[in-house]
Amino acid sequence: MVDWLHDSYFSAVAGDAPSFEAWPTMRKDGKMLHEFVLALWGMPLGEMFDLEKLAETCRRKGRWTFFFSSAPANVKGGVSSHANAQAFF
Repeated sequence: MVDWLHDSYFSAVAGDAPSFEAWPTMRKDGKMLHEFVLALWGMPLGEMFDLEKLAETCRRKGRWTFFFSSAPANVKGGVSSHANAQAFF
């Protein structure tokens, strides 16, 4: 997964589960996907996105492409934020 994400040039990743990856980590080097995505690449990572509702909206509109925007909360000293995610069709 690490190689595929890197080689595909994603600018951000998101999932609909409490954790973006399996636990315990299965990598031989012991590093977790979070370490690559957040710490090494500085790539935003979203968790607990309602992808079922998004898929339902796409199906209803007959559109599968959209502009996605997410602005983190501006919290001094913060290290994480809610997504504030929006899909514009």
